[in-house]
Amino acid sequence: MNNFKILSIAAICILALFFFMVEKEIERQIVSAETAKLEEETRSAAETLRSKINLRIARDIHILYGLRALIETNPDFTQEEYSRFAASVKEHSPGILNIAAAPDLIVQYVYPFEENKAALGLDYRTAPAEQRRAVFQTVRQGRPIIAGPVKLVQGGEGIVLRLPVFSIGTNGKKLLWGVLAAPVDLQQIYTDIELTSYLEEYELSLRGKDGLGRNGEVFFGDGDLFRPSVQAVRMDVPLLNGTWALSMKPKGGWPTIEQISPYIQAYFLGGFVLSAILFIFVSGYFRQRIEARRQTDRTVREKAEFLEILAHEIRSPLQGVLAAQRYLLDNGLDRRFRELVNTAQETGDYIVSLINDYLDLQRAENNNLKINPAPTDVRDLVSNTIDMVTVMNQNEGVSLISDVSESVPEFLMLDAKKLRQILVNVVGNSLKFTDAGYVRVRVRHNLDEADPRLLLQIEDSGIGIPPEALETLFDRFTRSEESEARQGSGLGLAIVQSIVDVWGGEIDVTSQVGEGTIFHIEIPAEILSEQDTDGYRHENEPREHSDYSHLRVIVADDMLVNRALLQALLTPVVASITIAEDGHGVINALESQEFDLLLLDARMPNLSGVEVARQIRGDSRWRDLPIIGLTGEESNSSHQEMIDAGMDRVLMKPVGLEELLTEFDHLLKPYDGHHMNNISSE
Repeated sequence: MNNFKILSIAAICILALFFFMVEKEIERQIVSAETAKLEEETRSAAETLRSKINLRIARDIHILYGLRALIETNPDFTQEEYSRFAASVKEHSPGILNIAAAPDLIVQYVYPFEENKAALGLDYRTAPAEQRRAVFQTVRQGRPIIAGPVKLVQGGEGIVLRLPVFSIGTNGKKLLWGVLAAPVDLQQIYTDIELTSYLEEYELSLRGKDGLGRNGEVFFGDGDLFRPSVQAVRMDVPLLNGTWALSMKPKGGWPTIEQISPYIQAYFLGGFVLSAILFIFVSGYFRQRIEARRQTDRTVREKAEFLEILAHEIRSPLQGVLAAQRYLLDNGLDRRFRELVNTAQETGDYIVSLINDYLDLQRAENNNLKINPAPTDVRDLVSNTIDMVTVMNQNEGVSLISDVSESVPEFLMLDAKKLRQILVNVVGNSLKFTDAGYVRVRVRHNLDEADPRLLLQIEDSGIGIPPEALETLFDRFTRSEESEARQGSGLGLAIVQSIVDVWGGEIDVTSQVGEGTIFHIEIPAEILSEQDTDGYRHENEPREHSDYSHLRVIVADDMLVNRALLQALLTPVVASITIAEDGHGVINALESQEFDLLLLDARMPNLSGVEVARQIRGDSRWRDLPIIGLTGEESNSSHQEMIDAGMDRVLMKPVGLEELLTEFDHLLKPYDGHHMNNISSE
C-alpha cells in the first residue's frame, strides 16, 4: 500500500471522524432547541392551567361572598329564606354540592335541606380535629379558607370552602356571627378547567392538600413527577391560604438523540464528501432560521411590551390632563375659557383613541384582543356615542340620525367599549366622506334564541366608494384618492374589522359612487333574563355613599397632574391626604403614621406600585390595608398582575369622584371605614 493510499485512508478516517463529531454536535443542538421549545410550550400550558384553577376557585369564593353579604345584612332569617338565597348561589355554580350556615359555630341551616339535614346541630367546636382546625383558622384569620381535597360523604372528592360571617354589634364593633361551609365537587372543577384536554398532551400531577404546596399530599396524577430526578415544569398555584403545586411534562417525554440520530446518519451516509459540504451550509441555514424565528418571537414580545409601556407613558399624563380638563368643566370654569378647554379635551380624546386603536390592532395581530361582554343599555350607549360624534363633527350640513328599534331589549350582553369603538369609527368614516345630507344609524335585534345578534346599519348620503377601493377598505393605513385631503389615520376601519372578527360577527359594505355607502354589521348579543335585567337595573340606580370624613388616604402617583387632580377630588370628602411621588414615599409614609386607604399608581419610577403592593402584603403591619390600583394600561395581563400583587381593586385612569366613592363603598363600608386590623372579631 503506497503512501498516497495511506494518506487517503488517513484523510478519509480523519474526515469521517470530523463529520461524526459534527453530526453529534448538530444532534445535540437540535435536541437542545427542540427541548427548549417544548419546555416553553409546556410552561405556557402550565401557566394557563394555573390561571384556570385559580380563577375557578376564586369564582366560587366570590359567589359565596354574595351569600355572606345577604346574611350580614339580614342575620335573622328562616330556613326557607336561607334555601332561597343558597339556591341562587348553587345555580350560579353547580359544582357547589351544598352550603351549610353555622351561627355561633353550630350548623343550623343547610341547602339542599333534605339531603343534608342530618348535619343540623353539628357543633364545630366538638367536630373532628381536621374540620375543627379549618373552622377556627378561617375565624381567626377573618378570611376564606380552602381545605382539602378530601373524601366527601356524598361520594367522590372535593374541596371545602369556609368563610367567616360577621355582624355589627350595638357598640359598632364587628362581631363573629358564624361561618359558611361549602364542599365543591373536585371532578366538576376538573371539568370546568378542561383538565382532560391537558391530559391528552401532558402528564401532570397536583399536590398540596390544605394549601401546603410542595409539602402537601399528592391528590392528582403520579407523584413521581415531583421527584428531583424527573425533568418537569413545576410551579405553584396560589390559593387564599397557601398554594397547590403543579408538575407537568409532555406525554411523549422530551426529545432525545435516539429519536433524531437515524435520520441524520442516513443523510451523512448518502454522500460522504458532498453531503458533508452541503450539510455545513444547510445546518448553518437552519440554525439561522431557528435563531431568526426566536428573534422574531422576541421582537414581537418586545414590541408588544414596548407599545404597552409607551401607551402607559403617553396615556397616563394625557389622561391626567383630560381628567383635569373635565374637572374644570364640571366645576364652573369661566365661560371665556370653556370653548378652549373643550377643544383641548376633544384633541386629547382623539389622541387617546388613536393610541387605543393601534394597540387593539397589535393585540388582534397577536391574538390577544379580548371581548368582555357585560349587561349594556344599547339605547343609552348609541345615544351617548352619537352625542360624542356630533360634538366632533364640524360639518353642520350633515344630519346625524339614530334609530333604535323597539325590538331591541333594554339590556344586552355586549362589550360596551368595543361597540362604541365600532360606532365611533364607522360613523366617523361616514361623516368624513359626507359633505351634505345625512348619516343614519339603525339598530335592530334578531331575537333568535339560538344565535342572538345585534344588527347595525350605518348609512350615509356621501360620495360613495369606488369598487376597486372596496377590496382594500379594511386594510390598515390604506387611503383612497378621495380620502387624501380628509383627516384620519387610516386605522379606523381596520380596527373595526379586527373587533368584529374577534367578536365572531360579520361586516359587509355596499356602496354606489355619488349616492352613498351602507355598512352592515352583525355581532353576537345575548338577551338578559328578566331577573338579571332587574338586578342590573337595581345595581346601577343612584345611591348615597357612606361618610368618609374620617378617612386617612395616601395618594401615590409619579405624575403631578394626576396627584393634583386626586387631591382636588378627595379633599372635600376625606379627613387627610398624604401625597407620595413614588413607592419609597409610600413606604416612608406608612412607617410614620396609620392610614385607612391607599390609592396606588401601578407604574412609578424607583419603586413601582406593583412592587409596593407586594411589600405591603408581605408585612404584617399593613397586610390588611385596602389598596386601589390606578393604571393607564388596558391589558388584562397588566390588571391581573396588579391583583396578583395584592391590590384589592383596579381603576382605569382617568378616574372621577363617583368611581372612587363607589370603590370606597365596596372596600370600606362593611367596616365603617376601618381596615381589618382595627376590628374586633370576638
